[in-house]
Amino acid sequence: MMSLGIIKSLFVPEDAWIAIATKDTMEEWSKEYVKFNINSGGLFIDPANPLGKPFKGITNPNTGKIILAPGLLDGVRTNYGLGDTVIHEVDHFINWKNGLLQGNHPLIENMNEISAYKAAGDWTRVISSGINDYVYEINKYILNLKMLIK
Repeated sequence: MMSLGIIKSLFVPEDAWIAIATKDTMEEWSKEYVKFNINSGGLFIDPANPLGKPFKGITNPNTGKIILAPGLLDGVRTNYGLGDTVIHEVDHFINWKNGLLQGNHPLIENMNEISAYKAAGDWTRVISSGINDYVYEINKYILNLKMLIK
């Protein structure tokens, strides 16, 4: 938890709500949104897609609150990974706070994810390969749009 305090002091705006998932923090975070499950590895699983890829942090799109998976502090994952996740989620918070890239349109959601992966990559100097899924979806969207225009 000490590492999280240091990382928060470096990267998290003072007006941001951020917490590690516990029963109480999940109740607070999930107001007006979906309550996510936590797998045996301490990462989040989308209840609508239980076989999907687990994730380390989520920013509530209705409130801007950030919740981090308890597995980030399991002693196996590194502070580097914790910092990467915090920066990724803080980018979502900043976009939410400024009203940028918000809404349920797939193109906007993908651009919001790319923004967050890029923000984390600017710090780590390595953009996670997870960005590729979102770039692919934007390309597919544009190609489908192009087919409709013809």
